[in-house]
Amino acid sequence: MVLIEGATHSVYITTPADLGYMIMVEVRGNGVNAGGVLRIMAGETVKIPVTGHISSASTTGFMIAFDYQMPIEELQHLFVNNQNWQRVEITNITATSTPYVYYVECDLRGVDFIQVDLQGYQYIVGEAFYEYFSWGIYYNLRGF
Repeated sequence: MVLIEGATHSVYITTPADLGYMIMVEVRGNGVNAGGVLRIMAGETVKIPVTGHISSASTTGFMIAFDYQMPIEELQHLFVNNQNWQRVEITNITATSTPYVYYVECDLRGVDFIQVDLQGYQYIVGEAFYEYFSWGIYYNLRGF
């Protein structure tokens, strides 16, 4: 267990230094009004949400852009699912000349929509309201 310096108040906001760690909260009584210790541990490691945008989709792949730095190494945890929630194999991911924009090469023939998810220390949220509260981006390839 590693103590987080300065995290002694009732509110704590995770930082990038917390990535990959599980957070545990410990509450102690003052010995007069209440005693004992209560510990609550998070069920997952700390992750950072990043907004992603999909464009230029075709039968051979799509462009994905992120709002801030997303190293290409982190994209090894990128997954694409089709409308039947079956995994679509990614054959290649290429960085473009625009920062934080990548071309994802995959076979999208016969696919109506995709759900793209990142399952590393960062996770993708879409820009639509209903996407912001769930993991992944949904993109309709048929335009309806």
